[in-house]
Amino acid sequence: GSMRGVFIVSLLFVLISCSQSAPISNFTLPYIVEVPPILESWYSVIQFAVDDINNNSSLLPDTFIDLELLYAETIPAAIEALIEYSERNLTLVCGNEFDEPLEYTGVVATTYGVAQLSPTATTPLLSDDQQFPYFSRIIGTGHYQILSLIDTLEELSRQGKGWTDVAIVVSSREYGIELAETFLGNVGDSFNVLSYQQFLVYSDNFEIELNEIKSSGARVILLLCYVLESEEFLLAADEYGLIGENYVWATTDSIVGSGGIVGYGAAQNLMRGMLGTFEYLPNSGEYYDSFVERWVNETDPVQYPGSGVVPGAFLLFIYDHIMIAAEVIEELMNEGLLDDYPNTKVSPEIWKDRIRQVEHEGLTGHITFKESGDRLSQ
Repeated sequence: GSMRGVFIVSLLFVLISCSQSAPISNFTLPYIVEVPPILESWYSVIQFAVDDINNNSSLLPDTFIDLELLYAETIPAAIEALIEYSERNLTLVCGNEFDEPLEYTGVVATTYGVAQLSPTATTPLLSDDQQFPYFSRIIGTGHYQILSLIDTLEELSRQGKGWTDVAIVVSSREYGIELAETFLGNVGDSFNVLSYQQFLVYSDNFEIELNEIKSSGARVILLLCYVLESEEFLLAADEYGLIGENYVWATTDSIVGSGGIVGYGAAQNLMRGMLGTFEYLPNSGEYYDSFVERWVNETDPVQYPGSGVVPGAFLLFIYDHIMIAAEVIEELMNEGLLDDYPNTKVSPEIWKDRIRQVEHEGLTGHITFKESGDRLSQ
């Protein structure tokens, strides 16, 4: 009887000791989501990634990630959220998915001292480490997509004439202007840029721009703008006879990738045959195969709406960037830098420096960062 009592007391002592040495702590992870809730799979993969972390004994085993998801329907809403996070000393924010809001929230994040990690924003504007010092992303910039388009057009030009006679169309936003400069700075003498047109955002009159393109004789039209700005322009271009078998339209993932998120509207049929670029994804390997198997066959569609089908490319980037955030959180926790977070503020410099030191084998391939916070594209 006495030995049994000793065993029970000893067992209780071990259990108490273990619980004292490894208390479960909560870490609040803000996520600003800009995709409308109707795209259920987008929200589901965010939660799926966080659940994977919270159920993984090898990653943040003593920490529960408390996801604070905020849908910012407008740019002012995203700005307001960032300021609030700064006031609460929450200085690492995930999400920040679209290029256009980041042109504003990135400046606010610099002013208020918040590090941003994005899965999907590609505008080259954000590569400016002076203006956006705390911004990092796990997707390559549109700069590489333009270089890829140039290579593609050069290859096609070997098969026939007309592929190097180009018209460029941009909206009045920095995104398209930056990419157009990349194109002009890298095409060399083999290309003839016959027309360069810029239209005002929210304009509904493109008569001057479309007449100039038509009279230029260009057969390849490079459209560099956000998807929501492209709809009216493409509809007008169709009326001018600029869409059809005699023309090739080329663009970046801002249109060919984003349409699956926000929709193409009435111009969807006009985009068939459009030459577009997207980040290279290996879509292979044990880690990727395991994720797809779980997402397609092992998830509860009630818990994760939109699962059950092969995940689209953007979902892979979302998952990866949350995993990278978790790795950085674990690293700082192990060093004791988050012992009193967020009561004690952690500077955005620490977050961005650690993020940019990460090497991660993810669903989207091998992820490393440049000093500017851009992903080193494959």
